[in-house]
Amino acid sequence: MSRVIIQVGPDRDDALCFRLERGPIPPTDRKPRKLVCSVAQLPTGKPPPPPNGWVREYGRRLWQELSQHPDVQRALSNAADGPAGQSQSIMFNLLDQRAELYNWEMLCDEGDRFLALERAPIGRIAEQGIDLAGAVPTFTGRLRVTAVLSALGVPAEQEWSGLYAAVQAARATGIRVSVTVLVGEGDLLDKISDVAARDRDLHAVAVPDRGTDVLRAITDSRPHVLHFFCHGAADQGQPRLLLATGQDVERQAVGPATPSVRLHMEQMRTLLAPLGVWLVVLNCCQGGMAAQEVHSLAHSLAAAGVPAALGMRETVQALAAYEFSRVFYRELLTELGTRLARPADGVVDVDFDWPHILNAPRAALVESHSDDATTFGEWTLPVLYTRLDPFQVRLAAQDWDAEPEPGQPAPPPASGPPGLTSDGVTMAIVAALLNRLPADTPPDAVAELRRLAGAAPPDADGPADAPGGPQ
Repeated sequence: MSRVIIQVGPDRDDALCFRLERGPIPPTDRKPRKLVCSVAQLPTGKPPPPPNGWVREYGRRLWQELSQHPDVQRALSNAADGPAGQSQSIMFNLLDQRAELYNWEMLCDEGDRFLALERAPIGRIAEQGIDLAGAVPTFTGRLRVTAVLSALGVPAEQEWSGLYAAVQAARATGIRVSVTVLVGEGDLLDKISDVAARDRDLHAVAVPDRGTDVLRAITDSRPHVLHFFCHGAADQGQPRLLLATGQDVERQAVGPATPSVRLHMEQMRTLLAPLGVWLVVLNCCQGGMAAQEVHSLAHSLAAAGVPAALGMRETVQALAAYEFSRVFYRELLTELGTRLARPADGVVDVDFDWPHILNAPRAALVESHSDDATTFGEWTLPVLYTRLDPFQVRLAAQDWDAEPEPGQPAPPPASGPPGLTSDGVTMAIVAALLNRLPADTPPDAVAELRRLAGAAPPDADGPADAPGGPQ
């Protein structure tokens, strides 16, 4: 699938401008054009009641703005009018935080067609702060998925059912999928554990009561896909994830309670890219906790080197979160099962273009709301951030099935020059990160990086996290 890349960033006067950065037809006009319409001038779905068709009006205004640049206008028109089955993904390379606030996913052409629903998948690119070029992970035949299901006050059983159904369907096609689940609700943990007794590739544990231990459990599971169903919030613009433990759930049953484990942006940034995670999904839903800035965490993860990170631009209703997750994982695991087939011999590198996996989940959200995409804007809330260049995975016939069965010790890392090992962890990158950490990096993140890099552990593990999680 070809890509159209539209760059949005500041000019010398700090005004937001845009131009065509890359496309099937090379740019002929490198001069950027200013974005005349500010976010505040675009229609919104917030109270008072929005006008009918506000989503369509928003998308039309974006189309008109972008059509000011002849190269961009031509690229968008070609993507919208391309033959069925040969769609181009449209990527917005966002070089300024202000550009994140535009809802590019609402883009609507002159024929009133939403490109992200009908013609061209839309995604976002986060400028990378860490250069991982040339680090192509090797897939050895088993896909690892880790899910953290821990949204206080929002039952996760329906979220789990959709995810596990997608896993079972993928297994039926021949792909090996192992799943690790961290669960906040005691009753749900018991149900999943009962299933795990019959499924040797399913492992369920309670959400630990320390942020450090949550990170360690994620690290030990070595996920390719990491899924969070939880709450999101922000302290002074710094996003974090809020996880509920079993004790939090019990406290809420008799009175007010808050999630006691917090994972901050820097903890996530410094761990997940070196760990070799391919995709992070932040399915953070509404349940009394604000999540308006979680999308910034998704951007930050992609900028730190995670190949793809998906988050919600705003608070999303629980039922919409369930439906999105159900269809998204069905599409994702089907795609991975198709692309990650064992090569007959030799080595094959395969590209992944993540945005088109969002087409079906977006359509499912629209269908769940009376098929009215023009007024119902929740189908545009999931936003996907990726790297500038397509993500690649290496398939090597000689390494297939080299990974140990669940419960068996992992083989020692292969000798040779530094690079991504089969489990996705490169001690060289981790060691380099240790030397580049800012002074305000959370101690938990430093300790975990030291563990990954094989450095000597601190003298003591330190006091238990205070109520509210690591600070």
